[in-house]
Order: sequence, then structure tokens, then C-alpha cells
Amino acid sequence: MDGLAPQLVAPPTLAHRAARVLRVDGHSLLLVTPDGALPTARRAVSCLVAPQDGDRVLFATLPGDEHWVLAVLEHRDPGPTRIEVDGDLELRAPTGTITAAAAKGVTVATGAEVAVLAGSVRVVAQRGLAALDELTVLAEKVDAEVTRLRATFTTVDTVMERLSQRAKRVYRFVGELDQLRARRADYSAQETFQVHAHDTLLTSEQLVKIDGDQIHVG
Repeated sequence: MDGLAPQLVAPPTLAHRAARVLRVDGHSLLLVTPDGALPTARRAVSCLVAPQDGDRVLFATLPGDEHWVLAVLEHRDPGPTRIEVDGDLELRAPTGTITAAAAKGVTVATGAEVAVLAGSVRVVAQRGLAALDELTVLAEKVDAEVTRLRATFTTVDTVMERLSQRAKRVYRFVGELDQLRARRADYSAQETFQVHAHDTLLTSEQLVKIDGDQIHVG
């Protein structure tokens, strides 16, 4: 029975020391300790802040002379703190929310795609700017309330099943050609309908009818 007794294994010795980053070379960090040693270490997965040259870090030494940087204690230069990981990064809050807040701005930059998947999206800002080479919008319903709209287009092509417009006043200024082609066209004015041109041509293949209480020609 004595041979079946559990064997206690002593834990490996672990030493924590502080050092300065002498040089960052890819995944390797050349450190310098207060006693002048120059160990080469790797950044631990839990150390999310990327060490930079001159930073003061905390590193651990494992058996076999294996060195790992566990944390960045302080930066040498008061520059931005960079969170950096190898591979993909996921932020999850299974029972809560994730908030990104900054006093001077938030920037999202990528050379690939930015995807937002949500039950609803809400954007609130005083000013907005969107600069896009191509834009595709797919929606079953769009409701918009705009106090003032000014748009400049080079070419506009619109295809729709039905168009309804209601306005108190409509002004159109066409520099060259205004053309309408329809199977039926109906214009109705409650008071005055006026057409003025240098030359006016009215043609019909079958019937031309003019009806009114008074007709003046010439």
C-alpha cells in the first residue's frame, strides 16, 4: 500500500524581478536588470499592454532559464498605451454590457471589414460625416425627418414601383432638358396652369380638344 501513496511534487521555483526593456525584437524582449543581466524574455498572454523600448516591466524566471514578461509597470515615454495580442481578440460580456468611452475620441481602423450585428443600432451625434466609394442600403422601411437637406449629385438613377410626393411649394430649375415619358399624364391645377416658351408645339395623332368658357387665340 505504501507504493500507492500520492507523491508530492515540489512546485517549480519562480522568481519575479523588475527590468527595463532594452529592445523589442518581434516576440522577443531584450531586458536589462538592475544588476546588469541581459535576459531575453517573451511577453505572457496575460500581459495585454505591449512593452516598448525603455519601459519598466515585471518578469518571471521559470526553471530552465525561461523568462516571461508579466506586466508593464511604467512607460518611459508618456505616449499612448497599446493593447496588443497575437491572433484574434474577442471581448465578451455574457451577462453585461461593453462600453468604450473616451474624452477625446474613439477611432476604429482596419484594412478589412467592420461588421456590426445587433438587434438595433442607434447613433447620436451633433455632426456626422460619411465618405464612401460605394454604398448599398437594404431596408424594408425607411422613416426620415430632416429639417434642411442639401444634396449634390452627378448622376441619379431611381427605379421604384410607386412614388408619392406632397409639398407646399416646389421649384425646379433645369439647365438643358426636362423630359417626361408616360403612358398617361394628368395635370390638374385649382387656379392657373401656365405654359410659356419661345416656341410651343402641341401635336396629337388623333384628337386635340380645347374646352373652356373663353378661348383666346392670338
